[in-house]
Amino acid sequence: MRGGLMTLCIAALLASAATIPSVPSGHPRVFINPQELPGLKQRVQNSAFSETWQEVRGSSKPLCKAFVAMVQDDQTLAQEAAAAALTALKACNDARTPYNAMHVGACVYDWCYDALTSQQKQEYIAEFERVAGLHSPYYPARKEANAIVGHDCEAWLLTNQLPAGVAIYDESTTMYDSAVHLFFSKFVEPRNFHYQSHMHHQGDSYIGTRFQHDMYAAWLFRRMGAGAVFDSAQRYVPYQIIYHLRPDGQQMRSGDTYDDRGKSGQKRFCAMAAGTYYEDPYLLAVTDSDIFWSKSDQHCVFELLWRPTTASKPLAELSLTKYFPHPMGEMVARTGWTMGIESTAAVVHMRIGNYFFGNHQCKDFGIFQVYYRGPLAISSGIYEGTNNSYGSAHWTATWTCTLHSGTICPAPQTMSASGYRMARPRQPSPSRSWQPRDRTIPR
Repeated sequence: MRGGLMTLCIAALLASAATIPSVPSGHPRVFINPQELPGLKQRVQNSAFSETWQEVRGSSKPLCKAFVAMVQDDQTLAQEAAAAALTALKACNDARTPYNAMHVGACVYDWCYDALTSQQKQEYIAEFERVAGLHSPYYPARKEANAIVGHDCEAWLLTNQLPAGVAIYDESTTMYDSAVHLFFSKFVEPRNFHYQSHMHHQGDSYIGTRFQHDMYAAWLFRRMGAGAVFDSAQRYVPYQIIYHLRPDGQQMRSGDTYDDRGKSGQKRFCAMAAGTYYEDPYLLAVTDSDIFWSKSDQHCVFELLWRPTTASKPLAELSLTKYFPHPMGEMVARTGWTMGIESTAAVVHMRIGNYFFGNHQCKDFGIFQVYYRGPLAISSGIYEGTNNSYGSAHWTATWTCTLHSGTICPAPQTMSASGYRMARPRQPSPSRSWQPRDRTIPR
C-alpha cells in the first residue's frame, strides 16, 4: 500500500515537473528557432513584407541590427549590435516597458550569440542579473510577485527574465529556472481565468501596457517548442480594442485612461501579436489599419518574426454586438463600423461587472456609455490631475466609482465620517475576489 502511494506521489511530481518547458539547445531560441529561420529568410524577400523589412534595415537600433545580422548572417553587424546593446544595458535602471535594454539585450545575446566574446557574455549576464534585481520579482525571481496587476505584470518577468534566462541558459541556468517556475505557478492561471471574458480588466489604455507582455511570453514558449501555455481564449482579448472603438478613433472609456486619443502603438502590437499567433484575420486587419500610430521599427521586427501569410478580413464582417462574459460581464452594441467624424454609427457600452481585480480597473459596475456623432454619455477615464493623482482620496472615492459615470442602477450615496468614502454597489474586492492558488512546482 505504501509502495503504491509512493508511486502515485512520484508520478504526480513528475507530471507537474513535465509542465515546465526545457530550454532547447543551440541558438537562436528567443522568439525564433533554427527550424523557423529558413522561412524567416524567405519572408523578408516576400514583396508583401518589403516595407516592413526596409523599416527594419534602415534602423540603427540594436534590436533591428541584431535581427538583420541574424537574417543575413552578417557577423560584423552582429558585433555592432552586441556592443551597442551591452552599452545600453549597463545604463539601464528601468526595465518595465517593451524594448527596454534587458528585453533588447536578451534578443541580441541570442540572435548574435556566435559574435559575442566570452567577456561580453559575462558582462551581459552580470547586467541581466543587476537589472532584474531592481524590481519585483527581483533576482532570482521570488514567488511573492504580484501576478495579477501592477508593474510585476509588465516586462520585469514576462519580457525580461524569461527571454534573458532562455538566452543565457548555456552559461547560467538560475534566471530561467526561477522565472519559469514563478510563471507557471502564479502567472498562467489568473490569465486563463480573465481571458474567458474576451477583454482585459485593466481598461482601454492599460490593455496595451499589460497584455502585450502576455503575448511575448506566449510566443517565447511556442518558439521554444512548448506549444500553447495559455488558454486559447487569449485570442479574443484584443477584441475589446475592436468593439470599444468609437467612430472618432478613440476608445469607449474603461479603467484609468492615459491614451486619450486611443492611438497607442501598443494596441496595434497587441492585435498583431495575437493575430499572428492565432492567425486571426480580423486582428490582422486591425494590425494593418490606420487606426493607431504608425508601426515602430522594433514592432516591425516582431511582425517579420511571427506574421503568417493568412489574409486579413474587414471588420464589417464582424457581428455588431459583442458580449464579454464572466468574469467581466459587459456588452457593446453597434449600428455599424464606419469611421470618421461624419459617421452615423452609434456605439453603446453596458457594464454590469463581476470581478474586481484592482489597480487600473475602476469600481464602476452598473454603468453605460453612448456615442453617436460624438460622446453623448461617456466615462472620462481620468485618473491624473494637478493635485489628485492615482491612489489619492479623490481617485478612490470619485473618479474610479460608478457615481462618476452614467449609471444604470444608482445606489444611495452617503458620505462617511472621513468625508471620502461613498457607499456604492457591492463588488468583490481584491481580498475577496478570485486569487490564483499558490501552486508548488518541483524544481
